[in-house]
This record gives sequence, C-alpha cells and structure tokens, in this order.
Amino acid sequence: MNDTAPKLLENIKTDFKDGVLSNSEIEKCLSQLNSTEVQFDSAYTFASEIGQELSKAYGLNIKLETLPDGKMYFNIADRVITPTLKDAHKLISEFAADVEKILNEKAGLKLNPVKIPPNEDRIKGIVEKVVSYDDYEDGKWVLDEPVKTFCKSIVDETIKANANFHHDVGLTPKVIRKSNGHCCDWCSNLVGEYEYPDVPEDVWRRHGHCDCTVEYLPGDGRSQDVWSKKWVDIDREEEIEQRKVISETTKDKVKEALKRKVVAFDLKSANHTDLIQLGKEINDAYNIRNHIGDKEALKQIFSEFREMGGMVPADAWTDKSVKGMKNILQDTFSYYPKDWADLPKKEGKQIHAIKTKRGFFNTGAVNGRNKYITSYPNYRTDYFTIAIDGIKQSTPFHEIGHMIEESNPDILRINKEWVESRTQGEREVGLNKIFRGWGYGKNEVTKKDDFISPYIGKTYDDATEVLSMGLENIFEPNEKGEIKQYNSPTDIVYAKIEDDEEFMNLIIGHIVKG
Repeated sequence: MNDTAPKLLENIKTDFKDGVLSNSEIEKCLSQLNSTEVQFDSAYTFASEIGQELSKAYGLNIKLETLPDGKMYFNIADRVITPTLKDAHKLISEFAADVEKILNEKAGLKLNPVKIPPNEDRIKGIVEKVVSYDDYEDGKWVLDEPVKTFCKSIVDETIKANANFHHDVGLTPKVIRKSNGHCCDWCSNLVGEYEYPDVPEDVWRRHGHCDCTVEYLPGDGRSQDVWSKKWVDIDREEEIEQRKVISETTKDKVKEALKRKVVAFDLKSANHTDLIQLGKEINDAYNIRNHIGDKEALKQIFSEFREMGGMVPADAWTDKSVKGMKNILQDTFSYYPKDWADLPKKEGKQIHAIKTKRGFFNTGAVNGRNKYITSYPNYRTDYFTIAIDGIKQSTPFHEIGHMIEESNPDILRINKEWVESRTQGEREVGLNKIFRGWGYGKNEVTKKDDFISPYIGKTYDDATEVLSMGLENIFEPNEKGEIKQYNSPTDIVYAKIEDDEEFMNLIIGHIVKG
C-alpha cells in the first residue's frame, strides 16, 4: 500500500498557503498591524479566516478516493492534520501576540506579550475524533467547524495567558463574559464579571458557532473584548496614575514572578511546549538573545534561578583521565549549573576524560577507539567517558550536554518530543549525503527540518543532539554559526541559534530546570 500521507500533506500545505496569501481579509488584518489603532477584533478576524482557509484546504484534498479504504487512519491523520493545525496555530498566535504587544505599548505597559504554545490536547482530540469514523464521509465534519473553533480558541488562550501574566506582575485584570442576547443556557450561566485569577475555566471556552463575548481588563483602565475585541473605558482617570507607577516597577515584578514560576515548574509533568514557553519568558525578561556567547553574563543571569558554577570533585575523575582534558572540562562545568558538576558523584560514577580527534560521549569507560577499558571495575556502568580534542572550544560544552541528557529521562523525553514535533512527515536522510566527504558513517541519519544545523535532528534510540547542540550554541557559538546547508567549500549557508528562537528558548528552559 502506498504511503499517501506525504503527498497529501504537501497538497494541503500548498492550498492552505495559497488560500492565505490570496485572502483579502487576512491581508487587511496584516496591514492593521502597522496602525496604533489595531485592536483584538483584527486577531479574531485573522483567526476566523485562517480557520476557514485550512478547513477549505482539507476539503479540497482529503476525500474518499485519496484515503485507503475510504477511512482516515491515525498514521495519516497524525502526519497530516497535526502539523497543519500547528501551522495555523503559529500564524494566529504570532499575530495575536503582535496585537497584544501594540496594545501593551499603547497602554504604557512595558510588557512583552506571552505567545502561547500549541494546545496539544485539543489537536489530539481533533485527530482522534476524525479517525474514530470507519467511513471518512461520516467524519469529515470534524475538519470543518471544529477546526474553525480551534483557530478562534488560539486568540482566547492568548488573552488568558496574558491576563495571567499581568496578574503575576501586580496588575489587577478583570474578565467580563457577556451574551449576545440569543445564547444557550450554558453560555447564559457564565455571564458575569470575574476578578482574575478567580475565573471559571468555562469562561474562556466556546462551543461551535458561539459568538458570546469575553472582555479582558488588564488593569490599565480599559476593558478589552476577548472575541469581538472592543475597547471600553472604565475608571480611566483613576487608573492613569496607577499605570505610571506600575510601568516603573514592572520589570522587577516580572523577574520575581518568573523566579516563582521556575521553582514551581515540574519537569516530570511538562512537555516541550511548556519548557519552550518558560524559556521564552526568561529570554524576554533577561534579553538572553543578546548575551549569546558571553559566558560570564549568562552565568550571572541563570544564577537568578539556580546555583551556577560547579566543580567536579577530585575523586569523581578516573586516575587515567588526561589532565589537560580534565582541566578544560572542569572549566566548562564552572559555567553550568552546579548540580551538573555534582551529578557523577551523586550517581556513584566517575568521569573518564580523554583526548581524541573527534569528540564523543559514552556511558562506560572507553578508550579513544570507543572500546571498553576492561581493567576498570564495572566498566560498562560506572563511568561517563567524555572525549574532546582539547582545541575546539565548543566540544566540551557539547559533550557535557550528552551526559546531562543521559542522566535525566525527562530531558531526553522532552527533546525527543520536540524533534518529533518539528519533523513530522519527514524522512530520514544520511548525514553523509548532507555533508559529503565529512566522514559520517552510512548509519548516521537525521531529520533535518529547518534546524540551524541538520545534525540537531540526528536519530538515536536513546539520545538526541538537541541539548548538546543548544548548549554549545548558547555558551560557545562559532563565529559564523552552524552550517545549515553545505553545497560546496565556497557555497555554505550558516545559521545561529538566535535564528531559531524556539530552539533557543527550549535550551534556556533546560538550563534552569534540567
């Protein structure tokens, strides 16, 4: 049976893109971002039109004749519907965040907007619902109105996230849900005024075809409608002075709120989007993107959230560790969280530091040819071998990252989730085909996505290159960046971690919580 998913995904993406680019309402919304008068009604219109274009693209391409046996199977839906819903989410969430930023600036609030991650549960619900039908004709409605509602909900969730953020930094947002006069009993029961955070979850929800309104009062003297997005002045004169005071102390309050959030953050229950969002908030508050490569400044920033600067105890090194390599690694640990330097001793292991031409990491005691040193007791289990060349400064930052990922299953889980989310529908390709003549073996394969380096997507059973590549590109980046595309020695495309903020924010999250 032919795999229909790749071609189906390609066609849907093409039709969706064409529809978006030719949609006059979307074009009008985008033009409004250049106006200080933009309001959230533009985000609502934008989301509605995006939902309409995506639903239309599904309808044009997903038909009985394009599906095996006329049924939407999970392996097709997950590779076709999931990534395109995330495409829609990215467009809408970025637009909504742009609107929020403009409105914050207009209100005199020096706050960066919170951009929400995709609602994985909602996406999963749509996928599981459409595959539950034996005949796609019976279930195709799932890719119509529910998709449009999903798109509108992205704006609702953006407002909720920003209300929460504003509350955390000392503002007093209020939420008012109003009916349109013709709503159902469920909606009628939710009508009323709420002071954040004492807002029932259902206030933020909407059913299909729902056009009730929720107004959001960020505490700057104005009421903002979450869905129809009309400004309503409330107690304006009294609040103007309060806003002036707030703007002077906002930055410190944001940082204090972030510290509390980091302490409460549970890596075990988090997914990759949760960690990316945490990293983004830290990045925005401390402007980490402008300190890439400044190890002392980074160490100082991250020390706001956990103790930084560790030293591996002398008895946590093997007696055959190469002194020069050990010293380089020790210096690298001094910029990382102290817990990372404490890890070998905590796990009852030793680091075996050696010098090799190409750096690597191994969970046992091995020599430069990656062969076990059988003279060591428990040589397979009681050691971390870190091999570096002693010259390339980024390598120790990279290889220590492998040790940390190996020792924390939640870091590994999150990294694998993230790579999967970025590479859905992609086929593996040999690194020796991407980087010809570089010495990669035929079994070294990757899913290259749009990563700053194809190496980030390298495939392993029980490891990734995500944390390692991220750490070296934050602390010790190459001057030109990573090689994103290699055509010939004179035709090379470079990219830096600043070019992929999602990746950068994920690594920031790992540094403070991993």
